[in-house]
Amino acid sequence: MASDTSIGKQTTRPAFQEFERRNRRGRWYHRLTNAFGLSNGGSLKEKLEEALKSSDENTGGEYFSAEERKLLLNILEFGTLRVDDVMVPRADILSIDENASLDELLKLFAQAGHSRVPVYRGSLDHAYGMVHIKDVIRWMTQTASVDGDEKQEVEATTLDLQCVDLSRSVKSLGLEREILFEPQSTPVAALLRRMQTTRKHLALIYDEFNGIDGLVSIEDLIEPLVGDIEDEHDVVEKPLIVENEDGLIVDARTPLETLNAYLGCELAPPEDDDESETVGGLVLAILGRLPAPGEHVRHPAGVDFEVLDLDQHRIGKVRIHAISHKQAIEKNNPAAVPVKEALLKRGTQAA
Repeated sequence: MASDTSIGKQTTRPAFQEFERRNRRGRWYHRLTNAFGLSNGGSLKEKLEEALKSSDENTGGEYFSAEERKLLLNILEFGTLRVDDVMVPRADILSIDENASLDELLKLFAQAGHSRVPVYRGSLDHAYGMVHIKDVIRWMTQTASVDGDEKQEVEATTLDLQCVDLSRSVKSLGLEREILFEPQSTPVAALLRRMQTTRKHLALIYDEFNGIDGLVSIEDLIEPLVGDIEDEHDVVEKPLIVENEDGLIVDARTPLETLNAYLGCELAPPEDDDESETVGGLVLAILGRLPAPGEHVRHPAGVDFEVLDLDQHRIGKVRIHAISHKQAIEKNNPAAVPVKEALLKRGTQAA
C-alpha cells in the first residue's frame, strides 16, 4: 500500500503542477483583459500596447504597478527587435588572435572585465570561437600542480604558478569553445531561444558581406526586457554628450537621433548616404575619409564638427560649433538658421 501511495503521489504531482501553471497563466491573461477592458476580438497585442502607452499611473492601477506596465511594454516590443538593435558594435569588440600569448590573453580579460573573449585567425572576420576565463584558470591550476598530475583534484594539490608558461599561444592551450554566428536580421527572441538550447551564450553578428559587424551576449538579449544589468565589474560609462566651458563635446559613437533630440533640431546625413547612424558616421560620410585631429568638417545644416581625437583609426570625440549667420545664408539652406539658433541657445560659439 505504501508503494501504491508513493506512485500515486509521483504521478499526480506533475499533473497538478501543470494545472497550476496553466491556471496562473489564465489568471494573468484575465488581469490583462480586465485591466484595460479588452475583448477577445481583434489583436490583443495591439490593444494592449495602445492601452499601456496611453495609460497614466492611475489607469489600471488596481491591476498593475508602473514597473509591471513597463515590463509588459518591453515584452510586447521584444518581438520586433533584431540582433543589430542590441549588439555591441564591431569597433567595441574586445577579441584576441589565436597566436597571441597567454600573457596577452590574461591582460585582455583584466581589461575587458568579461568572462568570454572571441578568438580569431588573422582578423576578426575570421573568428571561429571563444575562450572562457574559467577554462583558462582551470588549465593554469592543473599546469601549476606540483605533483604534475593534471587530473588530480585541485584542492588536493599545491600550486606553483611559475610552472605556467605565459608565452604559450592561445591556440596551443586548446581551450577554444564554439560560438554562434548570426546575420543582422535575426530576431532577438530567436537568438535567445537558440542560446538556451545550444548553451552557447555568445554570438558574432555578420553583415551582408559576411564581415563581422557586432557581438551579442545573452545579457544583451535580456536587457531590453528588464533594463540594464550591471555587476561589480561594469565601468560607469561617461555621458556621450557633455557641455562645459570647452563647448559642446560629443562622443562620435552618439546616435544621430540622440544628438538631434538633445539639440532639438535635425542633422541629416547626405542624400547619398543611408547607413550613417552615429555622429562619427555622419562626419565620415560628409568628408569621405578619416579626418585628422583638429580638422573641421561642416554640415550644410549649420554645424561645424571639430575633430578632437582619434581612437584606433576611428573618430573619438568632436566639438560642435554653430557656423556664422552669414555662412548659413550663403549656403541657402533653410535648415541652417534653426540649427544655428538651437546651438546658440545652448551657448555654443559660432565657428
